Amino acid sequence: MGENALKNVVTRCYARDEYYLLKEIILNKLRGHIDQYDVPKEFLCKESFGDLDVLIVYSTSSLNIRNLIEELFHPTEICHNGGLIGNISHKIDLKYVIQGLWMNIHTKEFDSTTTSTKLILSTNVKDIFDFLGYNYEQYIKGFDNENEFFQWIIDGKYFCSIYFDDNQLNHAHRQRTSKRPIYIKFREYLNIKDLLNNSINESAEDQNELIRIVREKALIYFNKQQDYDKGLNQRQEKRLFKDKYNGRFFSDIDGKNHMIRVHMENFQRRIAKTDEEFHQWVLNTDNDIIQSEIDKYKYELKQNQSS
Repeated sequence: MGENALKNVVTRCYARDEYYLLKEIILNKLRGHIDQYDVPKEFLCKESFGDLDVLIVYSTSSLNIRNLIEELFHPTEICHNGGLIGNISHKIDLKYVIQGLWMNIHTKEFDSTTTSTKLILSTNVKDIFDFLGYNYEQYIKGFDNENEFFQWIIDGKYFCSIYFDDNQLNHAHRQRTSKRPIYIKFREYLNIKDLLNNSINESAEDQNELIRIVREKALIYFNKQQDYDKGLNQRQEKRLFKDKYNGRFFSDIDGKNHMIRVHMENFQRRIAKTDEEFHQWVLNTDNDIIQSEIDKYKYELKQNQSS
């Protein structure tokens, strides 16, 4: 992250020997708490370090990583950021984080305002790098210096210099990247190569077409087309279900909005024995019939209350 990335913490660069000692201390603290963890290989010629990167793999369902960090390290400040590959992936509508590569399945393609479901494409780093066009063997071997690493990033299949043009970022994104030393140094490298000045600003239509192609290739490459179709169908079914059955049908009962959920649950039990049965009944039943059954429920409820 770099020594200048934190707002409320004063840090310094560490000499190589100090860095290795710190690495040993950190990894020892994690032992017994995390099953898989490691530190990326350092540049061979690097003599000072502003931070220590630790990669971990954990199950989000069984571990609160923030609580563990606070328990083991008692940090003054915790912040989040992404990497260069993550930035490139984001521009092609994929997400690359330590847990793997994934995409959002939106109810409407290219419309991030619509609801979405996360689809994991792969957690295998080699497969992910092969798809993105990165030399995995070089990654495992390590890099002698930052410039070698930066060139490796540029050589990726989907790298585009305009993705790192500050003019293409919103204010919040510019604020975040301005505190990330690796991002700043990468932009300096792009400037030296005169890549930022020669970047081509694609139209939204061209970018959407690229995204469509990349997503299609990703689904084929990772054999996820069936999962994608299933996820899309689930999103569409959920939206259809909410359109056909929601609280507004019961909002006129006694004027008691806090009872809407109770009436919805009572009506559901009247129609089906399980949630799945009721879900399918709503999806497969005509709107007029659903309304008629709700009216019957209201009528019987009123009759019972008056008797």
